Amino acid sequence: MDKIEFLVPFETLCHRYSKPAKKELTNVYYSRLRRMPAAIFSEIVNLIIDNDKYFPTPGRIKAEFHQYLESHPEKKAHKNMTPCDYCDGNGYLEYRYYKAEHSQHYNAICRCAHCDNWRAQEIPSHYPQWTVKNITERGHELTRCTAFNVEYMETDKRYKLKGIKECVDMVGKEVPEIKHFVGD
Repeated sequence: MDKIEFLVPFETLCHRYSKPAKKELTNVYYSRLRRMPAAIFSEIVNLIIDNDKYFPTPGRIKAEFHQYLESHPEKKAHKNMTPCDYCDGNGYLEYRYYKAEHSQHYNAICRCAHCDNWRAQEIPSHYPQWTVKNITERGHELTRCTAFNVEYMETDKRYKLKGIKECVDMVGKEVPEIKHFVGD
């Protein structure tokens, strides 16, 4: 799950137990729980809120996650999934492209060609299967790839590759004008 998907349930958890969601605490919990699917994490948070008297440790949340997987074997990741530095094992890459006839940018995904994890995620085979190089060669903008820790951000129709932590920290703040692509 990405940090934004993590923050809503985590802040709910902190609020329920009157625990300030300080940046350091949030970062520690996120670093330990980020590989958990967002929907399951949200369910576990609700279960803990309903049943636990004290604020849980990351270990307590992980234990609940393993118990959840034992009772829902269909939710377990397939054994044939491999670690992938490009898609973080989720099987897809996100990119952005421009259609001149509509004068508009569109977000899209493709199957990650660096691994075969897309098969386990049930990503349709009619989606293109590309590498990061394929995406950029077609003139598209990579918007999410864990190997390069990138996210996109729009300012005056210009884009900049940024780490997600930096994007999250910018919420509610004025965004400086971006003159070019980082890395150009």
